[in-house]
Amino acid sequence: MSNKRLGCLTVNALISFLLSIFVVAIVFVISGKAMFSPGELSDASRSQPINGVSSHDEIKEICGECHAVPYSDRTMTELCIECHLTALDDFDNEDHAHSSMVYEYQTIECFYCHIDHKGKDAKTTFFPSGVYVDHTRTGFTLDAHNQADVDCTGCHIDNFSSFKVSICEDCHQNENPILMADHVLIFDYDCLACHDGVETYGKSFDHNEVEFQLIGSHAGLECESCHQDQNTISEIKNTSQECIDCHEKDDVHLGTFDTNCAECHTPVIWIEAEFDHMSTGWELEGKHQNLECLDCHVDRTYLGASSDCFSCHEEEDEHMGQFGQSCGTCHIPEDWTISIFTHLLPIAINCESCHQVDAPDPHYKGQCSACHITDAWTPATFDHLVAEANNCSECHFSNAPVPHYNGQCSACHTVDAWLPASFDHAVAGAYICTNCHTPDKPINHYGGQCSACHSTAYWSPANFNHTAAGATNCQECHLNSRPANHFSGQCSDCHSTEAWKPASFNHTFPLDHEGANSDCSLCHTGGNYQSYSCDACHDSGEMADKHSDIPNYGNCMDCHADGQKEDDD
Repeated sequence: MSNKRLGCLTVNALISFLLSIFVVAIVFVISGKAMFSPGELSDASRSQPINGVSSHDEIKEICGECHAVPYSDRTMTELCIECHLTALDDFDNEDHAHSSMVYEYQTIECFYCHIDHKGKDAKTTFFPSGVYVDHTRTGFTLDAHNQADVDCTGCHIDNFSSFKVSICEDCHQNENPILMADHVLIFDYDCLACHDGVETYGKSFDHNEVEFQLIGSHAGLECESCHQDQNTISEIKNTSQECIDCHEKDDVHLGTFDTNCAECHTPVIWIEAEFDHMSTGWELEGKHQNLECLDCHVDRTYLGASSDCFSCHEEEDEHMGQFGQSCGTCHIPEDWTISIFTHLLPIAINCESCHQVDAPDPHYKGQCSACHITDAWTPATFDHLVAEANNCSECHFSNAPVPHYNGQCSACHTVDAWLPASFDHAVAGAYICTNCHTPDKPINHYGGQCSACHSTAYWSPANFNHTAAGATNCQECHLNSRPANHFSGQCSDCHSTEAWKPASFNHTFPLDHEGANSDCSLCHTGGNYQSYSCDACHDSGEMADKHSDIPNYGNCMDCHADGQKEDDD
């Protein structure tokens, strides 16, 4: 007889199965279905409830709101959309992350990024690794921020659907507070108005790729130098490219020129302007080519400036206006000193009409042609006979030095050469020297006849003979020549009539007495050479004791004329 086993269909197995079903049902009822939940749902409340529901936690007892039953053909994403209908609008919005993800993956499930059952305080949005969001579609690329290893929550702190610009400032303030302080002061706080993540209009912007290239002096400027108070890309793009809009305050021409600065200036070297003066109808010729603009346009008046020579050169007019203002009649701009004047011109008729101001004083009053020729004003030749110049003093008296011989000029001068002159006292009848030479005498000069010292051959050097002049009293002439505290005796004691200097002085008392070494002040105190005192070397009290028996002992020279101690022995 065979024995067939029923396996799991035994009576004990069926009883165990039914018992298990019963236990699960009891636990399911008691736990409120929590036995199938992986965790608590988020209780984050929405500002606007959906169908009366503000958070997932409020529908934690109704799993079917989010989870389709196994036998249904519906998906969890479809159930999500039924509640979150606004997400459909996000898919059509190019600036939204939902649109970016649908564009990238064509289809995507909500639970890839939105995960719940992580606790009541947990966020429900995550970006798992591998999920790509084209952030560029939002108008802000993450190229630079990805390099800085910044995740989504670093910028989207509250949720991924919103962004506060103040987050930019908070983050970058920590990175570089000094730069941010200056940057915000200039461009304000709306960072996204200019920054797009790749610095299209930021620090990496290449100005040379646009129409207005930064060359010359513009190359070193800071952005705010031209884009002051421009806080949007639109404002920056619309910045004026006209020079005058920036440089009007620096316009040294004071508006007298057109506003098209580029006609003369370049940004490479602003001060070296290239201006075609021919465009004004007045060509710069000769020395005018090397002049600075302000040499002619001194008051910076350019338009309507006079092209007349006299308007600039009036102060240099040596003709005193007597030739009018047509300078070009005689002068050329290549060299002002080169004259093209010819005496055949109508104005060249009378020499004195031009050259009277050139005549020195005194000057011959006759016709200029007596000395000058029209080909060259100098040198001049003067013929006294041709000019009928018979009276010398008429022309030359004012040239005579003071004092000067008052007789005829011919006594000393000739018509061939005024200098040198030769003077013959005998021919001129000049016998009284003082008539001419009194003013030449120095102070305290000998008052006698000049011939006592001088000769008619030459005035100096002079030779004075005291005997011939009868000069016997030295002090009569030389009293004022003596220095202070001079020896009061006769001059002849030291001087001779042969030579006043050097002088010889005979000092009876030894000048080297007791080592005095000719130091006069030891005896003649106070520089007074009229008296003497021995007290500088000899004690007066001691000398009084030693000479108590000698009356009037104070006159030392009576006994010690040669400086010895015992002259009285």
